[in-house]
Amino acid sequence: MTKMSPERRREVALACCLVVAAAFSLRLDRSSRVASEVRAGSPVMGFALLRFKGQDRVVPPALYLAVYAPRARSLDLVVIPPSMPVADGQGPRTLADVYGASKDPRQGGLDMAAAALSRLERTPPWPSGRGLDFSLSLELEARARPAYPRETKRRLVSWLADPLFWFRWTKPPLGAYDTLVLARELRRLGPADIRLSSLQDPALTEAWLGRVFGRDAGLPEDAGPATVEVLNASGAPGVALRATKLLRLHGFDVVHFGNAPATEAGLSITDRAGRPGSARAVAALLGCPDLDILTAMEERPRAAMLLELGHDYERCSGLRGRPGG
Repeated sequence: MTKMSPERRREVALACCLVVAAAFSLRLDRSSRVASEVRAGSPVMGFALLRFKGQDRVVPPALYLAVYAPRARSLDLVVIPPSMPVADGQGPRTLADVYGASKDPRQGGLDMAAAALSRLERTPPWPSGRGLDFSLSLELEARARPAYPRETKRRLVSWLADPLFWFRWTKPPLGAYDTLVLARELRRLGPADIRLSSLQDPALTEAWLGRVFGRDAGLPEDAGPATVEVLNASGAPGVALRATKLLRLHGFDVVHFGNAPATEAGLSITDRAGRPGSARAVAALLGCPDLDILTAMEERPRAAMLLELGHDYERCSGLRGRPGG
């Protein structure tokens, strides 16, 4: 029998270790709920509770639903308002009522999230029999505005870059492998892959869920010319008319333009009809394609989208250097 050299024994031992590691990794992957959903292209869903540091007893935490679509490589980040009605054994209440009924603010936040989930699970097209895959609970500094989805998105982009973020803030903690899979998937997302929305009208919950899960299923978004309301929130004269002329020139129906009630620092587009594709077309036309679009559906909106031109309107190349009008 030929005797193996020390080098050959090391090679065989290393090969055996690699085989064992591969088998162990495969077993972990097969037993991981998050990995299974990603492989199947199913949505990965979770709640995020964002609370003010030191203000737990003053205001409820901001509650977000996060839905990651593996096929579309996108994340829907949806703020659920505390005014959402929920029905339980104590009669009709809102999420804020559920929060206020708890003497412990942290437990109140968990009760609020549980009540919201119960409401969503009963609303088609929520996936039948599916609960949440993860839950986050974060405490922010007092000057933060957790209920403002655009600000939360900016924070989330930096959080996703931190590989230890999910290990620190998932409550209760996921298994280590599930956490690694979730962190790996979401770390690949860029700002353009995170979609913002707000469930302002509970009567539209079904339509709103249809759009969230429709994107996960690969259904195309509505796009093309749509009605627009343009408001000048910059304080500079003629800005709303300038934008209106540009939009009408390219086939958008501007049903109203004028001055906003107050000035705003930033330019924003709000999608009121569940047509974020059209809202992104407006942003691209104005010359600011990286603008965050917020979908806040209304039952009878004055226009399909609202364009508010804040102090930074010149970030849009299409509105830069044009004479007023």
